[in-house]
Amino acid sequence: MKKELLKVSVIYIFIEILFFGRNFLNEYIAGDFLRFWVPNYHFILTSIKSGILPLWQPYAFLGVPGIFHPGHTFFYPLLWIFFLINFIFNLTLKFNFLGKTLELYQYLHLLIGAISMYYLLRKKLNLSIFASFFSGFIYVFSLLTITELGALQPLQGKMYLPLIIYFLIDFLQNSTFKNYFFLVLINVFLLSFGYPYYIVYFFYAELGLAVFYGVKSIFKTGIVLANAILLAGFFLLPQLHILTQAARFNEGDINPNFHTAFSPIGTHIISMLIPQGIYPDASLFWGTIPFIFLILGLFSLKKTKFNLWLVSIFLISLPLSLGGYLNIQKTLGGFPFFFDKFRTHGQIGILIFFSGTIFIAFGIEKILKGLKNNKIYLALWGFYLSILLLMLFLPFFRRNYLVDQKDFLVALGRMTIFFGAGLVICHLASLQKNKTLIIIALLLTFLEFYFYYTKIAYLKGGTTYQKYFEKNSLIPEIPNKDNLFRYMFSNNQFAYNTSYMKVFQYLGYDSTPYVGPYSLARFGNPKSFEIANVKYGIGIVLDEKKPGIKLIKTINPVEH
Repeated sequence: MKKELLKVSVIYIFIEILFFGRNFLNEYIAGDFLRFWVPNYHFILTSIKSGILPLWQPYAFLGVPGIFHPGHTFFYPLLWIFFLINFIFNLTLKFNFLGKTLELYQYLHLLIGAISMYYLLRKKLNLSIFASFFSGFIYVFSLLTITELGALQPLQGKMYLPLIIYFLIDFLQNSTFKNYFFLVLINVFLLSFGYPYYIVYFFYAELGLAVFYGVKSIFKTGIVLANAILLAGFFLLPQLHILTQAARFNEGDINPNFHTAFSPIGTHIISMLIPQGIYPDASLFWGTIPFIFLILGLFSLKKTKFNLWLVSIFLISLPLSLGGYLNIQKTLGGFPFFFDKFRTHGQIGILIFFSGTIFIAFGIEKILKGLKNNKIYLALWGFYLSILLLMLFLPFFRRNYLVDQKDFLVALGRMTIFFGAGLVICHLASLQKNKTLIIIALLLTFLEFYFYYTKIAYLKGGTTYQKYFEKNSLIPEIPNKDNLFRYMFSNNQFAYNTSYMKVFQYLGYDSTPYVGPYSLARFGNPKSFEIANVKYGIGIVLDEKKPGIKLIKTINPVEH
């Protein structure tokens, strides 16, 4: 098995190089990656290098936590490898080197996810090399995964889910100390990511699987999770305390519909087959041809404990991820009390995606053994023909929403071509038990994923990390110990993070905005700025593309 894993790992690495190599050499990731993680890790590394353990970062939001910030994942062991590389090879802490090593750090987690999914399917479900490899490929190269290359916490959580389930099955089948130890350890890793949505959902999933093994298994799994929480308590408790103070989780400070507004039911369903057809991001998307494998696998499952659990989390998580239009928060939002808030942005969709990816492996396995279920194929061909008829007669309809959506119709046409080709491939592969056809399906899926990957705008920052963070005329004065003051930045790169320049600011950019500035907002402007000792308000005049600098009255905050 070790030699097999090594060979599979080499192939996954080769695919990663083909998939991401060009962008890695020529592009720089924007979005949260550029605005949050790169400058904050620069601040942490600079502080440690100067002999300071950064418990506090005073330069944004009137001050925010340092290493205990949930988003910094400081207590995740693999992050220390990233730190060590920069300490050894990036002595002056150049932004380009730091950013690129952070990109490689993300690609490493894609490899972890692919190998983990492969190993889970081979060892615990006894699936073939082809089915397991295809499933691992889907899990890491699907748009649901690669759209989060610029988000460390969500991506890392996704990549560890197969490994968590692997160790859980080990423990449920044989509750030895060794299995107990590894299950506790992998859950401590999960907690170290500081991502509350996955902590809640993955714990639910683990306890859900234990349900199918009996009451004792539920109790033992609960003990494991409790011990993981206790071991992680030294960083978990401060993080939970931070989250309770965050504006995002304070209904008095934000729109109470924020957490469900970004999960429209229609968007999620359509994105399963037509990503980027309605809006730029992707949601649940396994690939068009793999979606056929998913249907074949789902309706060909044998009745086992694991399969019953897979179907359960798939069917329960699907409506929960669809968002506020179903009014589910009114039914389930009260139990547990945080359930509604932690469903923000449909993050529970990872459980649907995880189970669906395993269904794909089962579908491929059934095809290679000669699937003869004509009813499933008949239904799939019926769906395909209905799409063809829709596209054929759509131009004859009166002017309507769909007729006006040129990009959506182009995406629909692209999906229809892939779906038709996939049905032919699957049907022939079922009749001939031909592995070559499965390889062709994999290559077509690679091309489909790569096409959509090239359309993700934020993965092309357009400028180097070094140039983005260079000081310019927008900062007329640097604070010092004898002249402490804050800036109020808006509409420019300095609005996100100035910790690397040791420039204090009133707001900032953070995955978890803090209550401080929002509490001062009740005084109105410019009074809140005066209390916070804001000296400059820096913005960009959008029409003239020139910096506008405004002096705000500076007072002694002690007087207030």
